[in-house]
Amino acid sequence: MKDDYMLYGLILAYTNNLGDDIQSLAAKQFLPRVDVILDRDSLNKYEYTKEIKVIMNGWLTHKPKNWPPSSCISPLFISFHITPKAAEKLLRHESVSYLKKHEPIGCRDFYTKTLLENKGLEAYFSGCLTLTLDYKYKSKKKGEKILLVDVDKEIVDRIKRLPQISGKIEIITHRYSPPPFSRYGLKRLKKLLPENMRNLLWKNIAINMILKKGKKIPVEERFKRAEEQLQRIATAKLVLTSRLHAALPAVALGTNVIFIHNNLKDPRFLGLLDYVNHHHISKFKKIINKFDFDNPPENPNRDRLEKLKKQMIYNIRKFLEE
Repeated sequence: MKDDYMLYGLILAYTNNLGDDIQSLAAKQFLPRVDVILDRDSLNKYEYTKEIKVIMNGWLTHKPKNWPPSSCISPLFISFHITPKAAEKLLRHESVSYLKKHEPIGCRDFYTKTLLENKGLEAYFSGCLTLTLDYKYKSKKKGEKILLVDVDKEIVDRIKRLPQISGKIEIITHRYSPPPFSRYGLKRLKKLLPENMRNLLWKNIAINMILKKGKKIPVEERFKRAEEQLQRIATAKLVLTSRLHAALPAVALGTNVIFIHNNLKDPRFLGLLDYVNHHHISKFKKIINKFDFDNPPENPNRDRLEKLKKQMIYNIRKFLEE
């Protein structure tokens, strides 16, 4: 049997962002089992005699020097995103040759799709794998809770003062714990570095602090917390959030969502906002008092979304059966 000579791997990002673990759960729900947990930022470090099948989804990467992955990893590229800061290194000749072997590349957003096509790679817009979370996590029960997930403080304060939704609000976060420094403290720390070394040293300091802190959280705890967050989202009446991986899971789980962000043109969002009602922070502040929280707008383009989801699920099943 093929399982005698094959392993199933799951990518995990050791950050303090619960959204990264929700992306892992989106892949995990399709796997027959998990034999190997793979560090997203160290995929070139693994040496196995058996082939490891991996759904290669998510945001890449804090450490582009550790790319491409080891030869023992057999990937399905779907819901794949290259962060702009890592694009140059991730698309050097060695990486393009690697990706060429695994075409077509399913891209989470049109930004990544364009990047790859400009390098002569066959790519398509797959959407985000978190849009399929209803495959396992959908709930038939809907409560009256309105979840505010990492929403701008002024917006939170104003919503809390609205009498018609008093008692219905739950304020939650996608962070496991506060960052090791406040944003103000980080800026002060950066100024202490020699000017000619700031960018390189600063990036390494910030990233290593995040990853070191993230690796202290046990894998089982990560999955438990992520599943609890999905349960909150699945049973809520409405989600307001600045987090993409709170908004997209809400769409998947049939919960109406308003995505509120200060940069709706962020490359990460290209193609995905078609499925989410969204507002710039400044605009939403103007309409808070008029917004109907009891009858929020339904998530848009549901028919298109279903086609997107079915194609993702089909591609994953085909890959796992090969």
